[in-house]
Amino acid sequence: MSHSILQRNEAPHIVTRNSLGRAIEQTLHQWVDAINAIASPIFIHDQECRIVRANRAYAARAGLKPGEFVGKPYWEVFPKGKGPLPGCVHAYKEHQTDEGRDEVVTAEGNIFLSNSFVIRDKFGEYLHSVHVMEDITERYRAEAQQRIASQVFNSTAESIMILDARMSIIDVNQAYTATTGYSLTEVAGRKPWHIEAMVDKTLFDSVRKTLRLCDHWRGETRKQRKNGEIYPALLNFSVVRDARGRSCRYILMFNDISDLKATQEHYEYLANHDRLTGLPNRNLFYDRLQHGLDKAMRSKEKLAVMFIDLDNFKNINDTMGHEMGDLVLSQTAERLRACTRKEDTIARLGGDEFTVLAEDLHDPVGVVSSTASRIIEMLAQPFHFDGQEAQVSASVGIALYPDNGPDLQNLLKNADAAMYQAKLTGKNNYQFFTEYMNVKAKQRVQMDRDLRHALKNGELFLAYQPQIELDSGRIIGVEALLRWRHPQLGLIPPQQFIPVAESSGLILSLGDWVMNAACNQIAEWEKRGMNGFRVAVNLSARQFRHNHLAESIRNIIAEKNADPTLLEIELTESAMMDDTEQASRTMHQLKDMGIHIAVDDFGMGYSSLNYLKRFPIDSLKIDGNFIREVASSEDDAAIATAIITMGHSMQLKVIAEGVETQEQLGFLRARDCDAVQGFFMSHPMRAEKMTAILGVDPGCFAATRED
Repeated sequence: MSHSILQRNEAPHIVTRNSLGRAIEQTLHQWVDAINAIASPIFIHDQECRIVRANRAYAARAGLKPGEFVGKPYWEVFPKGKGPLPGCVHAYKEHQTDEGRDEVVTAEGNIFLSNSFVIRDKFGEYLHSVHVMEDITERYRAEAQQRIASQVFNSTAESIMILDARMSIIDVNQAYTATTGYSLTEVAGRKPWHIEAMVDKTLFDSVRKTLRLCDHWRGETRKQRKNGEIYPALLNFSVVRDARGRSCRYILMFNDISDLKATQEHYEYLANHDRLTGLPNRNLFYDRLQHGLDKAMRSKEKLAVMFIDLDNFKNINDTMGHEMGDLVLSQTAERLRACTRKEDTIARLGGDEFTVLAEDLHDPVGVVSSTASRIIEMLAQPFHFDGQEAQVSASVGIALYPDNGPDLQNLLKNADAAMYQAKLTGKNNYQFFTEYMNVKAKQRVQMDRDLRHALKNGELFLAYQPQIELDSGRIIGVEALLRWRHPQLGLIPPQQFIPVAESSGLILSLGDWVMNAACNQIAEWEKRGMNGFRVAVNLSARQFRHNHLAESIRNIIAEKNADPTLLEIELTESAMMDDTEQASRTMHQLKDMGIHIAVDDFGMGYSSLNYLKRFPIDSLKIDGNFIREVASSEDDAAIATAIITMGHSMQLKVIAEGVETQEQLGFLRARDCDAVQGFFMSHPMRAEKMTAILGVDPGCFAATRED
């Protein structure tokens, strides 16, 4: 080092080795005034490393008065240590060097750089050393921060581009190279939009306009790798401004969200498609039908809806098992695809009901008749599986737009009516809807009449299905299920008469009957000392929307002298989400009475988790459709596991419905499901049999099994 730079705020002073050496040789006393004006600590020591002179800055740093340190070894004063600085005296005496540089860390953690040089006599012998101390603490810390920032910059998984004030690339991190395939050398000095000219050309114009108003932009876009591959990305664009507020740098960070998008698309697919057949479900079919109607209305075109019901499908499930039934449904979907046009929409609405939407029909009767004939012919062919043969037929109902209905509801209703007419005329045929053949409406009228008669004549009864707590094996609840034994038709399934009651308004009277019967049974069991469990009652959407529901239930509870804490109300997601404000008010009214609330068939609707969190819910019931295949379907297993985890995170009890096998039970037990309900534990039973079981041993899991 040829010289040292010694500075003060107002007047920097340059002290070279030669000038300072001559000054010291002339007189150290005269030189003191000069070094006292310098802000950096300076001290001079002799051959024994004892301090000869020092400036005021040194004295202040050492915490001593001028003169108190003269004659002391400098390492006992400042900077303190165990001996001389490493590069000092020995090297000077041996004529190895006339200059030195050492870093010193003080006890307080400050870092000083000591720049030293030697003063020799005219014979070249060592006389003194001069040390100029520079506090480099802040610089050291800034460098450390820079190293940390650089490490973070290059180790983060997020791709980062740094742009200059003109938005030219000046740096990229390793993640950027890994994601895009471009190195810094390839992109330096270029504009980001020049690199990806084929993707979202207008994006950066929009970004620049936004950044003029605020310092941040966030959005989703498409980007392009070096190999040409297009991928979705989530971008964060921010501005770095200088002290004057001018933009001097731009930081662009982005993540490749291909996996996230794939997951979203997967779940959207699951939400809109039937898991068994892969066909659009009811939700997607209704959406496409409405879109088709809007289009047909604008273009004055015709479209057709076909309702397809498999005749005697229930017998296959009952006699050959659900596995064979599922195979028939899956192969039905394949055969329907083979019978229809590519542009037609085929959907499975549920159970054994399928629909076909045919649009842009110039000859609707001819095209649809031909399609329906092919469907009937194809579905009449036997289904084979594992040496077994299943035989079904199809009844097809057809409604045309605009002839048979101006809107979605009427078109679906009339196609359904035509399908029932096909069944009444011997099945295995198709029928076009006419205004005079709406047999479905007549059947509904007759069933409604019979239901009203049943209410008055004791044809209705409740069956109870136990809910078993997995940890203890205890019966913690029973679900009250409405049953109807018709004097001529026998036991009529609820899925046949409940929709009729819903559409006719009789559901309110049925609901009152069920609530009265359930509360009466609660009171009866209480009298017998059987009160360690709840009785769950299902409410339909129409019942739940009734303005005086809470008041009606309160009156029934009071009349029957039933404990409201032993009553549980089960609501579907769709019932709660129709009118969230009204739903919340009603649920809180029920909760204020001590009634428990469960969400029934959870996972089949589209409820918002935010609303679920706000509703006063006690438990979730996983729909049996998700339980059936948990042992073999990764999708169903993932959904069931997610519901259990989510329910527990919300402090809710989780009950699984439709448990029919040991494998399903083991799956649920392994995932800490709270309770189960299903045929594997017990079929629904009359109150007398339920009472007998509770009287024998209400805590015995095996007691609820029916062999």
